[in-house]
Amino acid sequence: MKKIVMLCACICACQLLLAQQPRPENAKRVPADESQAILKNLQNKWQGLQAVKISFTLQSETKGKKSDPIKGTLWSKGKAYKLQIPNQTIYCDGKTLWNFLPQNGEVSINRYEETEDMMQNPLKIIENYEKHYRSAFIGETAEKGVAVQIVDLYPKQVQSYFKIRLVIDKKKLVPLRISFHEKDGQVDTYYLDQTQLNPALNDSFFVFDEKQHPNVEIIDMRE
Repeated sequence: MKKIVMLCACICACQLLLAQQPRPENAKRVPADESQAILKNLQNKWQGLQAVKISFTLQSETKGKKSDPIKGTLWSKGKAYKLQIPNQTIYCDGKTLWNFLPQNGEVSINRYEETEDMMQNPLKIIENYEKHYRSAFIGETAEKGVAVQIVDLYPKQVQSYFKIRLVIDKKKLVPLRISFHEKDGQVDTYYLDQTQLNPALNDSFFVFDEKQHPNVEIIDMRE
């Protein structure tokens, strides 16, 4: 479950880190500081959006073995977001977070914590990359005829993962996939299958409506 909410949940790497990172086949060498310009352009575009809807697929891999893919949808508007995956929906209005487990018939309520927010909303990686990550530009290549730019992010504080890899559509400035490289060797990759910019979303969309779920047990963790 932790691997799933990492979705919803990116500045200069040192020369040692750059030297250690393998470059994708046919990737073009570029200046190391190019990562800053790419991330800034990506940040400017995404922060300028009113809202976004992303349909994604999560694929985990350990020692060459892949798990069954998991489909999900993320809606984001400012600090608010909603993450929906099989058997779980997370609501966050920027102040309160609801974790709804329909099969268990319960919803837990917590205060919004920005530090945990990046683990649940991948767009926060882009928004706060200067604060939480160093970056390295790995290279430019093409995938299915689309020019892509590859940037690696290294957390400044200790995390379960040692690297996040962003693969970005160079022209559209849209992330195509985000991979979390865990210290135990597991790689969790989120494929952004479809991205809708500026969908119409009311603020109430990001709030769990208790009236619509009268028989659900409410576990309030805020006290």
